Amino acid sequence: MPAKIHPFSTAQEETAAPTMDEVPQFAEIALRSLAAALSQRRFDGAAVAFLSEIASGLGCARVSFGIVESGTLRVKAMSHDVDNHFRGELYRDIGDAMEEALDQRRSLQVPENDQERPAIVMANQRLRSRLGGQVQTVPLKVLGAWVGAICFEWRGASSISPMAPEPLGHIVDLAGPVLYLMYRDTRPMSVRVREWFGETIRTLRSEEGRWYRRALVAATLVSMAGLFVPVGQALSARASLEGAVERAVVAPVDGFIDTVMVRPGDAVKTGQVLIELAAQDLELEARRWESELSQHESAYMAALARAQRSDMMVSLSRAEEARARLDLARRSLARTKIAAGIDGVVIAGDMGRLQGAPVARGDVLLTLAPAQGYRVALSVHERDVGRIQAGQHGVLLLGAMASRTLPFEVTRVTPVAHVEDGENVYRVEARLLGDETSLRPGLRGVGKIDIGSAPLFGVLWRWIADNARMAWWRWGG
Repeated sequence: MPAKIHPFSTAQEETAAPTMDEVPQFAEIALRSLAAALSQRRFDGAAVAFLSEIASGLGCARVSFGIVESGTLRVKAMSHDVDNHFRGELYRDIGDAMEEALDQRRSLQVPENDQERPAIVMANQRLRSRLGGQVQTVPLKVLGAWVGAICFEWRGASSISPMAPEPLGHIVDLAGPVLYLMYRDTRPMSVRVREWFGETIRTLRSEEGRWYRRALVAATLVSMAGLFVPVGQALSARASLEGAVERAVVAPVDGFIDTVMVRPGDAVKTGQVLIELAAQDLELEARRWESELSQHESAYMAALARAQRSDMMVSLSRAEEARARLDLARRSLARTKIAAGIDGVVIAGDMGRLQGAPVARGDVLLTLAPAQGYRVALSVHERDVGRIQAGQHGVLLLGAMASRTLPFEVTRVTPVAHVEDGENVYRVEARLLGDETSLRPGLRGVGKIDIGSAPLFGVLWRWIADNARMAWWRWGG
């Protein structure tokens, strides 16, 4: 419904100029003021446009807008005042009038309406004395908090009487929060941080903030522990178990694989036959040289009986050559049975699938490692290898023995890097310190090397700093 004229006193009605029967509806005024504010990008311009539109719609001589900052109400904008420079007694009087309404959490009007409940209006009366008309001050509430106020002033000679308090309050409630939110978005970051900090302190001191206080104490304790309490550090690396000594079984002669007696993982004893090579060719060669040896020996005896010294020497030399060839063939024949040179385990060389395949002298057929005496080979990433030193200790967890860990001691850090799974890694060797009877070479797992202790936040900061430094250099720092 339209807002009616509500003159405050009979004396005023008699002395004032003719009044209007009614003013535009408060919703129309609020929408026009909102449109004027939203047409501006900055808060200062939006506030002046907002207040000026309200002043024009209500016939006010002046409309002021104030906001609470750090517990103090400050006048931020005034209608028809683009520069927004407020100084002197007028500024203080408007601010006092706003604080008076804000402290009582109600709209104030001067002259007072006899039908309203009594209120303290000393500051508003002092402000009214400047224009000699009427003053209405309406506090602004946003999201349950009293954040400011809007002060309306009319001159004594105005032809329009002030709007009734209830419709005027509706205008403030509808349009005021929009202006306040625009103000909040334009505040400097320092002001936002200060207000957030103050709001946080007030929340912590309140009864509702007891859970926040407990959480803050817990976070403080955790932070102190992270800064001062040292924790153990360990570097993880892929690890494999190797024999401390490895013996290669090679082909002694050229030939073909006939029989393979063992496979990787089998335990062997010294002298145990591991592989047999095909011996048919060597047997034929041995028989051939046996036959030639017999022939040359018979020729030697015949020449000796005839006393033919030259023939005797030729036959003797040929017989010696045949004998040497025969010994070589027999030795090669004996080597067709390849035996283990140590007690241990076959760790490489699955030759069972290559039966009948040709082999050349010197080809590696099997690899043996002692049943005891192992070393751990760890692949440490290049960014961590600088923190590894000989003498450091760690533990090894093997995939095949996940129920227990094995202690070890670092013995050597190799200075040569190699690529493994797309990463540049260094080989670090260590010796086991525990029982080795149930282990087998080739087992794989994860090793953790103890590199000392440091506060948790210090470790985290070092990781962040190292990665940031590398990124800086990588991208042209």
